Amino acid sequence: MKISDIPSSIGGLQILLFAENDDSVKFLDQLNLIVNNEKIGESRYLAICRESHGEKNVLLVFSDDSSNIKGLLTVGSVSDGMEVAEKSYKGITDNWMEADCSDEKKEITAFELNKCTFCEKLSREVAGLHGTEKALICNECIEYFYDLVNKSE
Repeated sequence: MKISDIPSSIGGLQILLFAENDDSVKFLDQLNLIVNNEKIGESRYLAICRESHGEKNVLLVFSDDSSNIKGLLTVGSVSDGMEVAEKSYKGITDNWMEADCSDEKKEITAFELNKCTFCEKLSREVAGLHGTEKALICNECIEYFYDLVNKSE
């Protein structure tokens, strides 16, 4: 797999690292990951991700292809995610690749964070965000700019 083939996000999560479970990896089935009362077996791809909004948890994501999530675990850090993955996927450490963070993908990721383009407050820090795919503005900045325009008239 080439870096350019790695998606920038999966299920609304920003991908930091991505690994393919290939012939160099031995699946040990050490994780008891249960989703909908079924144990998740071997996954073709693993990703270490960060939430695009909210608490910014680091997650270890298991998927059957590069876009269908089978299950996920919250981990403390990127290195913790790598360590947990290695316990069940012996040799996966050598397969981790950084996700492509080209300027175009960074812009998409910034929008997915749902933060104000002007003050950079996150959606959870304000009463509301308004805008388009190019820019967002929070209710506080709207009030500020409204007052600024009205004072100058």
